[in-house]
Amino acid sequence: MASHNALCLPLLALLAPQPAEPQVMKTCAGNAAATLRPEQPYRALWNAAWPGKCAGYAKPPNISAFGIDTNGGPNSTREGVAICTPGPTPKGVGTGLYPMYDCLHSYPFDEKNCQPINGGSPQLANLSAHLEAFKADVVRLMPDPQAATAINLDWEKWDPTWAGTLPERKSMCGPNGTCVTNPVHDCKYCKYYIYGEVARRVARQDHPDATPEQIEGYAKDGWEKASVNFLVQTLKAGKALRPNAHWGFWDLVPGGHVDWSIGADAGTKKNLEPLWDAMDALYPSIYIPSVTSGAADATYVGNKLKQSRLLADAHLKDGAPMPIYAYTMMEAMAVDNGKVGGPLLSGKQFDAEYELPGKYGIAGLAIYGGSNDGTNPTRCAEVAAWAGKQLLPSMKTFVAERNACAAQHCSGHGRCVDYDGDATRTCACMAGWKGAACGTKV
Repeated sequence: MASHNALCLPLLALLAPQPAEPQVMKTCAGNAAATLRPEQPYRALWNAAWPGKCAGYAKPPNISAFGIDTNGGPNSTREGVAICTPGPTPKGVGTGLYPMYDCLHSYPFDEKNCQPINGGSPQLANLSAHLEAFKADVVRLMPDPQAATAINLDWEKWDPTWAGTLPERKSMCGPNGTCVTNPVHDCKYCKYYIYGEVARRVARQDHPDATPEQIEGYAKDGWEKASVNFLVQTLKAGKALRPNAHWGFWDLVPGGHVDWSIGADAGTKKNLEPLWDAMDALYPSIYIPSVTSGAADATYVGNKLKQSRLLADAHLKDGAPMPIYAYTMMEAMAVDNGKVGGPLLSGKQFDAEYELPGKYGIAGLAIYGGSNDGTNPTRCAEVAAWAGKQLLPSMKTFVAERNACAAQHCSGHGRCVDYDGDATRTCACMAGWKGAACGTKV
């Protein structure tokens, strides 16, 4: 997800957009995505380049032995690949024909300097062509129609909320193509304002006699409805083909890389409702920024997951809250230079990103890592030492603790929500179960 080079990622089936002129898909090693076992309330899902890309440097550990799911089988010692994903440019390989603008670091980032791909904007795209391409790619990349896996659609080229396209984004961009306020994203998110400019142009064409204030309203409504519908129809197409999977979009949650929050205006909330209704699961990112420390780490993660919890509880699936799979990172996100491969998490930062999330009743963690973690012997050895001493044994303990809580307090059919302590513990029931302790079958 954000700030990493192209990877063929394991375990979670990460589908991402395909350019207008697709390259030949890299072989995905023939490994099926890991099945989500419904009887286990909490799980850890392996989704990192290490140790698979370090196989030539050192003997990798048996990750599955630590209670972490991989898609290479119970004795997997390597990265298993489910679906390949592209890098941050439109030249990657993925699924479907998503519209986007390739700004090529031209400045300013407007229609004159940016090349439209697949129509550029969801307001101008050929949705039917996208869906046909998307369905063909899903069948090709996930051949089992009964696949019961987590499918996280990693789409970060535009924001379905109007707030994410506002002109204020332009002030974040520098003439050298970097972000003034957030260099880690290389101006990826601040380029979103081009979609607002396109929406205003479309609104002026459709309503030539409207006032500037009316144009702003037409543009906002037109953008949000078109972008949300594009994502919703993509989800529906995937779910029709692979109905047993948990479909969702990476970090499309309150407080995520979208600019929507609990306090969003009523119009935006209404326009986003079809998106939440179409999702099967939420995939929030809880990557800790390197600028935080101590209590701020737990606050950051807690606030993100509280908002995801509220959203999941408000949109029931089979009578139960949407499952939440939180994405973790091995290192803190380096907001100063956008690079990964820095100090690996430890102490309170590690606890905030790996132990705390389970207390929010989530379905599990997706343990993610950058491609830099498997590029040289030194980094491979560093990650191996850290994983062997901290990550793997800790996750074995965390998974066992959360499942023990589920068995003791939620009948084994729900997940403990106890971030405020045992006195306020509640249960987030799994699909097919209800009741305070999730003991009643629906």
